[in-house]
Amino acid sequence: MVCRLYVAAHAVTGDFEQVPASAAGTVPLDDETHDLLLRYFQADYAVGTGLVRIAVTRGWDTEDRLITGVTAMTPRELVSEILASTTLEPKDQTATAKLVEQGLTEPDARRSAASKIARRNSFSRADVENALAEPERVHAELTHLLSKCHLGAAGEQAAAERLANLAEAVSELISVESRERTLLKVTGGWTVKDDADPVVLVPTEALGSFVLPRLLDDGRMLVAFGPLRDRDRPLTLADAAEIARALGNEQRLAILRHISEEPANGQTLARALGLTGATVHYHTSLLRSLGLITSARDAHSIVHSLDSHHLLTATAAIANAVLGEDSVTVATST
Repeated sequence: MVCRLYVAAHAVTGDFEQVPASAAGTVPLDDETHDLLLRYFQADYAVGTGLVRIAVTRGWDTEDRLITGVTAMTPRELVSEILASTTLEPKDQTATAKLVEQGLTEPDARRSAASKIARRNSFSRADVENALAEPERVHAELTHLLSKCHLGAAGEQAAAERLANLAEAVSELISVESRERTLLKVTGGWTVKDDADPVVLVPTEALGSFVLPRLLDDGRMLVAFGPLRDRDRPLTLADAAEIARALGNEQRLAILRHISEEPANGQTLARALGLTGATVHYHTSLLRSLGLITSARDAHSIVHSLDSHHLLTATAAIANAVLGEDSVTVATST
């Protein structure tokens, strides 16, 4: 449900190319719901997406349990968990939790704490400061939004069955291939440093090409992602058109060029190319969803690498869409 709200918010604003406009129809958009949806879910690291981690940590596997669970939390508890939920290193999460407590208890330190929390988590500073100042309002608004967007018994049962099928498919893949290969295949480009890394895979029908990483309390990394995608299947005409659109952007081409020479994290790319961190994150998310890059957690950051073979395969597919089938082929690497 939380993932559905996240995707609907992007559909409303039209700011992410890979989100179909029809996704906005998955939530009732009266004026109040529209405003709350954008307030809590319109950005990759919007405050509301912290609910993904909370739901997994607490075992809220249905919409009813999510709504009941959030309602039962105290406002301070809800705000504390949400604001400390997106860092990907345990020591960063501990430091963020201390900043959140300071912001909730010391009004004079709130602005400074909000700024540091936002910087650590890529939140909007204003969103963090408002949450610290008015946790009761945040609790009431999120509870109202979740209740308003509840699918109902029939819809929830159907969604649960589809998610169970996705989870079973992921488990079968892991049993046949390594978890690292499975993660690469199902998320469109996320990898782990090795199979020993503690990762929880959470398939969700709503996310499509998006991937939401979060750190759990026990140090495991949660990776929520959309429907399974087979990177090895032949590219269709629609795939070629989508990749051609993605490549028709100077900033994305600059990112691909940079990481073709050496893998780089988001901060390095932003600094080298003169872009904001949010812009780099958006572009790398899109490139990863199309299989043109892969992303792996390395110490304190996520490092992006070019999948040169997939890039060559994609550009060959674009050429073949124009010149005719099999006009251009890509040699298999050995």
